[in-house]
Amino acid sequence: MKKHTKVVTSINSLIAITALMACMLGTALAEEQTTRDRVFHHRAMEVAIWAMPAMNFKFYRDALIDAGVGSNDVGYFSKVQDWRFQTATPNNTTPYVLTYWSIKDGPIVVEIPPATKDVGIFGTIMDAWQRPMDDVGAAGRDKGQGAKYLIVPPEYDGPLLANALVYRQRTHNGFAVLRPIIADSSPENLAKAVEYVKKMKVYPLGQEPKTRYVDLYGKLLEMTPVLDQTIYQEIHEFIEEEPVEEMNVTMMGLLSQIGYVHFFNGFLFDKLVNFLVDSLVEDRSHREQLAV
Repeated sequence: MKKHTKVVTSINSLIAITALMACMLGTALAEEQTTRDRVFHHRAMEVAIWAMPAMNFKFYRDALIDAGVGSNDVGYFSKVQDWRFQTATPNNTTPYVLTYWSIKDGPIVVEIPPATKDVGIFGTIMDAWQRPMDDVGAAGRDKGQGAKYLIVPPEYDGPLLANALVYRQRTHNGFAVLRPIIADSSPENLAKAVEYVKKMKVYPLGQEPKTRYVDLYGKLLEMTPVLDQTIYQEIHEFIEEEPVEEMNVTMMGLLSQIGYVHFFNGFLFDKLVNFLVDSLVEDRSHREQLAV
């Protein structure tokens, strides 16, 4: 402005007004960007919450893979599990039985043996969104008599299995969390539980059972979803594995607003991660303040 000290007052006034308008516009744009960031932030949080049931399955399945339990294998505990069994709401009174499968290439049979006088079974067969298909054992459909649970894709119209209990699974992946019911955790009863578990079978329809049994006792199983900067990559991997159901079409639209269209846009993904990290730091700081 020093170079234009002789500029007429009207021009000075115009420049001043223009500068003021530019300042106001810049402030408005900054406020708009903040609003957009907040919307982005909340959508990202909604996505993480929406995906929790799926993440529970994925972390469960991936932990079993790390422990040497493959699809159609049966993981069991020869002793009652300890702190290494990192999952939601476990107990330490009865051993667990863990298995998973995929029907992407065709139906799967899950054979549950009948209860004995010493060992029963309790638990649930679920799809990858943790939606129960049925309970097994005395509290389930087989009433403790044992059964072949035939799990088929939604549109399957092929051959079935005589006397099997048939279920249409809405996701490619499915799993079961079961517990042998025994009088106590004495070595004798635990051995009977293992003997019972090794009569279970998981195999593709029309094939000979080749179930492997893997003792999980003493192995670290990190099955609880971790809400750090990796969670959106985990969500991405799950969505790429599974069909999008009609009930989730709206959520896919929400996902597209944070950069996901069958893959994460790199810039928006970095932004998403930064928001998550900032949110976790802010939440931790808030909780620490409340604790003072």
